[in-house]
Amino acid sequence: MIDLYSVVSRVSPTKEEEDRIREVTDLAVGRLNAYLRENNINAVPAVVGSSSRNTNLVHSLRSSDVDIFLVFPRDARMEDLKKFGLAAGHHILPEGVEKYAEHPYVNGFINGIKVDIVPCYAMDKGERKISAVDRTVLHDKYLKSVLTDDLRKEIRLFKAFLISAGVYGSEVSKAGFSGLVSELIIVRLGSFLGAVQYFSSRRGNIAIPESDKGIHGFHSPLVVMDPVDDTRNAAAAVSTENMARLKMQCRLFVKNPSESFFFRNKREPVDWRSASDRGTHFRVIEIPRPDEVDDVIYPQANRFRNVVFDYLERAGFLPVSSGIEIGNEVLVLIETERKLLPLVERHTGPPVDSPNSMDFIEKWTSSPDRLRGPYIEGDRLMVERVRALRDLDEAIINCVKVTGIGKHLDPLKEDLKMHDPVKVMRFDELMNQYMSRGIMDS
Repeated sequence: MIDLYSVVSRVSPTKEEEDRIREVTDLAVGRLNAYLRENNINAVPAVVGSSSRNTNLVHSLRSSDVDIFLVFPRDARMEDLKKFGLAAGHHILPEGVEKYAEHPYVNGFINGIKVDIVPCYAMDKGERKISAVDRTVLHDKYLKSVLTDDLRKEIRLFKAFLISAGVYGSEVSKAGFSGLVSELIIVRLGSFLGAVQYFSSRRGNIAIPESDKGIHGFHSPLVVMDPVDDTRNAAAAVSTENMARLKMQCRLFVKNPSESFFFRNKREPVDWRSASDRGTHFRVIEIPRPDEVDDVIYPQANRFRNVVFDYLERAGFLPVSSGIEIGNEVLVLIETERKLLPLVERHTGPPVDSPNSMDFIEKWTSSPDRLRGPYIEGDRLMVERVRALRDLDEAIINCVKVTGIGKHLDPLKEDLKMHDPVKVMRFDELMNQYMSRGIMDS
């Protein structure tokens, strides 16, 4: 029988870690208050996030951040919020960098602990948000008002379980369960085991709490109603795939509970150099990385991957699967069953009774691309023609040329490079991740 109390102690931060986080938090808030006073800036620091709620995990599972929001009055101008908020962030984090996704903030380190200084507007429940992050302070206040020591333990179990399953994280590239969503689920379902039993037994889309509004008001695999805004699904970012992955992990855990579900074993690298034995063909499509944050680039890279995959599928190259890696370049990996298609391509025409049937016959009888036909199969006209694109590489290049792949990637199409990773023996990380993918991999 699994000892969940033992697991809780292993996934919880050590006293040393807690003390370091507290010291960094106190230091940052003290410096911020002094800076705000000295510069007559009308804003108030608010410490938010899992480390402030004591729901964070041991560093070996997930590094703890210190999130400090600078709360400006609602009548402050947006340009002042950005100007003074970022200036305060840079004062506290001299080596920090500005980051922009939906909202600007300063990210840096104090004594080895990552710190984010995020300007936002004050907001009461029921008020309209002005910036993208204004609800965060309200979320923090709500959770601090309902959390108990027992719930904190259950939350830590659930978060470690999600991390091990590869579905934890609010980043766009992860499309997983954020810290907020994880905590709301446990608050509403009561315990880790209650959550596991709940997800293991559900089919289709899920709403927490269950209600017609939850299911029908949103088109998402998971609906977790926002406690400070009942028009919002807090779990809108969770993908269908990650929802399926969580359900499967919960079913596996119920069948055979084990501590391994909380402590993901690092998989030994696969010898992907033998991938050629699969009888398939790999291509890595490389485009320079735009000067944007991952949250901006990833949706476009994912579109890029889907566009190429769908194009190759329609063209008959029989793609098997695909992968993405975003580093100094944007890399899209495609594996296909075919590299070279037959010269002949069957083309389906209209039914014989169609008004367009004679036009079809006239067009293809005189076409230089006709190989055989037209002829009749069933009640339809058919012709066999010369295939326009037979080579995998040519098809990929043509696909990228004629299709939009994203606002920031489109201008970089001319710099596209294509590689056979098995021949060039490169792209180890991407190929290892692809070849070793399993149920617990994102």
